[in-house]
Amino acid sequence: MASSQFEEKEYEFQFSMELMQGRLGTVWSAGQVLEGIVGYDGVADPDVENIVWEVLKVPRPRGVVLAPNHWQGGTRPSAEDLSSGLVTLVLQYKRADYLYGARAAQWQLWYSPYYRFTRASRQHHILARLERNLESLAIVRYAAPAFWKRTDLESNAVAGSVIEQSGFVSPETLGPHKVWTYVEPGVAGRANPSGRTGDFESASALRDLLRSTSQLPQRKALVVAERPGFEIALRLGSTADYRQPRLREEVQAFARELLSAKLGLSESALKSILGLAAFTTLLRNIGASWYLVGKDPLKV
Repeated sequence: MASSQFEEKEYEFQFSMELMQGRLGTVWSAGQVLEGIVGYDGVADPDVENIVWEVLKVPRPRGVVLAPNHWQGGTRPSAEDLSSGLVTLVLQYKRADYLYGARAAQWQLWYSPYYRFTRASRQHHILARLERNLESLAIVRYAAPAFWKRTDLESNAVAGSVIEQSGFVSPETLGPHKVWTYVEPGVAGRANPSGRTGDFESASALRDLLRSTSQLPQRKALVVAERPGFEIALRLGSTADYRQPRLREEVQAFARELLSAKLGLSESALKSILGLAAFTTLLRNIGASWYLVGKDPLKV
């Protein structure tokens, strides 16, 4: 194992510099004492053109002005401790170690060198609660570098590619697991000990799922057989979309991305895809996976 050659704050500083590109004064950091209450290292409102949204594979959310009641269910910060500006991104920065060789603890998940960070229990509970309470008004993520050498931090800082060369995971995706591993920048990674893949956060990932079923999460399996099963999946997705506001917002954001892509989808095809999106998102939220089995190809 190779430990990171730079401190977390050094990484945070360079990351924040890139978040400020396009619109100055949109990054606010929490001191050590405040971090223990709010759970994050910093909040920001990056420009819509900032590279961070492309790397996260999510559209820039509407944003929110943080208030003490966003920490409902735990210790609340005072209003004076919180930024008065719009927040679209909430980040907790982590240093990552670089592991290699068959003796590495999570080698069997990757069979190649990988990066790993460990989250803190109390901090994670605060972040997970905050993510739920914000209900997609702002994106909450752990951020960690996909590099470990000081020379790489320096070269990425000069090139303006620190964000682009970072890995991200939401508290919800990490769930009860204490360790997150990944081999490259982006949102794809695996939690320990389950090894469940966590790269279904984005519309592009769902498009990949529609094209191929060669890479499926390795946890519980719900088997949907033949065409009737597919219709049941769509109905379940529509019901979940109606009853769960947060899930509905995620699907609506995906719908906007599909429409902006101008793929020429018919109204019925769009309805089917959005039903499938709601269904797969629901399964992701409960930690399940699914298979679509049948000879007749999916026609949308």
